[in-house]
Amino acid sequence: MILAVLGVEAVFMVADVLGVLLAADTHEERSTIVGVPCVCFTSLVFFTPLTFIVDIRGLNF
Repeated sequence: MILAVLGVEAVFMVADVLGVLLAADTHEERSTIVGVPCVCFTSLVFFTPLTFIVDIRGLNF
């Protein structure tokens, strides 16, 4: 299962790199194309633990 996830991540990374190198001509365009998904994924990584906190506070102890 872990290898499957790593394989999907590797395919996504290769597709992203090739897409950026072939589609964008300037450094600014490349930074924008790569930066937007990075900001989205980073936000998700930091937001995910907060969903567990909300679930735990909903329990009455």
